[in-house]
Amino acid sequence: MSSCHTDTIYKIAPDGEIIWRLGGVVSDFRANFKFARQHNARIMSPNETHTVLSFFDNATRTPIREPTADSSRGMIVDLHTSPQRMVARVVQEFPHPDGPGNDVVARANVQVLPNGNVWVKQDWLKCYRTYKFSFVGKPSAPPDVHSLATGSDEDNTTTTLVHVSWNGATEVKTWNLYKTDDVGNIDSPKPVAALPRMGFETTLSFKGFASYVIAEAMDRHGAVLGRSEVIQTVVLARLSTVTIARESEWLNRKNRRTDTTRQAIWLMRVIYINPLVSFANGLFCGMTLLVASRALWKAKWSRRRNDSGHKQLPQYDE
Repeated sequence: MSSCHTDTIYKIAPDGEIIWRLGGVVSDFRANFKFARQHNARIMSPNETHTVLSFFDNATRTPIREPTADSSRGMIVDLHTSPQRMVARVVQEFPHPDGPGNDVVARANVQVLPNGNVWVKQDWLKCYRTYKFSFVGKPSAPPDVHSLATGSDEDNTTTTLVHVSWNGATEVKTWNLYKTDDVGNIDSPKPVAALPRMGFETTLSFKGFASYVIAEAMDRHGAVLGRSEVIQTVVLARLSTVTIARESEWLNRKNRRTDTTRQAIWLMRVIYINPLVSFANGLFCGMTLLVASRALWKAKWSRRRNDSGHKQLPQYDE
């Protein structure tokens, strides 16, 4: 536990007993350094005889006390915790970058990074603590894609040019491009173009024309991170008649497959669903006729009883 108001770092047992004190008026360690108003004390590597600590020494001056160091600093110290020899020594210190005379009145922290570097937060960042970690961005929105096509009169060819980006995604290594129809049926599992990610926006191109495309983001292991929506290609210049005819033929084949699927669904409805609906309708009509027949019979029976002179006896209360 670190108490900045007593300038002391404590180790406390589960039952509340103080095991040792570092710093302050009553310290259990002999040390060749002092600290004051410290923050963010962390145990790095304890064992039976030694404990390594990291903390930020604010070294703050007060009206009745001089600063405990030339400037505020990050510190890593080694504590020899054996009762026979309780000694504290400085392993590393990281003084204020502006030099002596600069101390942090409050806040600040020290973070030892996995690679051994040390992150020290000073006073110019107006927050209590800061930490450094590897950022991994995984956007919830799909990649952004813009596709356009242009034709060449010289060699009678068409080029499809696709610009793709994914704002916030940090793990994209490769972009794959697929030709598709308007509902996302991919022409082939093999992409028509693939390219390593080139900065924020990557441009892919291929010889040929696709009315619709899908872009796919891959990580460094070859796993799919995400896919774009189906994007319609914008035509910038006149395309050859042959190119348009080929694309129309391909789309028609895709549409025929889609129509076949729709027909199969319709047939399943006719075979399985429609008989159930007919049975339910018949049952409802039968019940309705039964109720109506009973009501008619009751009315007819009442008329006959009245015509025969039968009179209902009056009812008297007891």
